[in-house]
Amino acid sequence: MTGQEDIENTVSKSEERIRSLEEGSCMGAISLPLHGSLPPEMQVRVFQPAPQNCRRFIVATNIAETSLTVDGVVYVIDSGYVKERNYNPSKGMYSLDIVKISR
Repeated sequence: MTGQEDIENTVSKSEERIRSLEEGSCMGAISLPLHGSLPPEMQVRVFQPAPQNCRRFIVATNIAETSLTVDGVVYVIDSGYVKERNYNPSKGMYSLDIVKISR
């Protein structure tokens, strides 16, 4: 995801969806955020194994995705977007823009 706000929204929506599933329709699941602003005690949760019969959904920035190794990750779904620092000469300042990435 592109940043903290996107991660928090995705985690919230996935938790709502998990709660709305019919009992017994799937394994248990937990959604875990991972971004630089998260307190260390929350970040360390992604490295702990999931409870038995439970899946972990780790929602992270592209920086966290590429700079950390989390055991047990089977699939990675990438949004295809990233925040990129760009200079706007007409305003004379930098901005963080969400742009598509090629891979």
